[in-house]
Amino acid sequence: MDSSSRQSLSVAHLEPSTLYRMVSNWTIFCDSRIVVFFSTYAIPDSLPGWPQASIPPGILLFLLAEQEHLRRWATSHLPKNTFIPNELFQGSYLLAMGAICNAIQHQILDSASSQTAIVMDHFSFAEPLDFWNGMNTVLRLLPPQWLAGNVGKSVELRQAIMNHLRVQNPRS
Repeated sequence: MDSSSRQSLSVAHLEPSTLYRMVSNWTIFCDSRIVVFFSTYAIPDSLPGWPQASIPPGILLFLLAEQEHLRRWATSHLPKNTFIPNELFQGSYLLAMGAICNAIQHQILDSASSQTAIVMDHFSFAEPLDFWNGMNTVLRLLPPQWLAGNVGKSVELRQAIMNHLRVQNPRS
């Protein structure tokens, strides 16, 4: 995104439905310009017309983002006391979980060097303390049926978390 387009495009010019689409559609979300946009502009916590019934896949990543304003914004757009329905947890959600699993692996591998995990070319995850605080929220949003699964990303996620726990608390 060049500086002239960055200046002409601001949150005030976008409808909440456009912002929602930016974090809901994985192809759009993975465009580096979108992440730069969200990283650059402070998005208001209150957006009239923001759908409260669902949690977009991009929000899961923003809960773990390096930028505190993105983590705060993502948290403010979570419906209360709900999780993502199992029947909807496919496609983009699984891609988001793949990125999260990779980030956990990088957190473990890079823990000695304390580098920020960059899993996607344009997205930086938070430092370990903020990452795991966000991960606590992500885990509460995941469908219980999916977490209990015995194949695919759910197993990979459980293994990544167990590896993190082993690294954090090695037994002598």
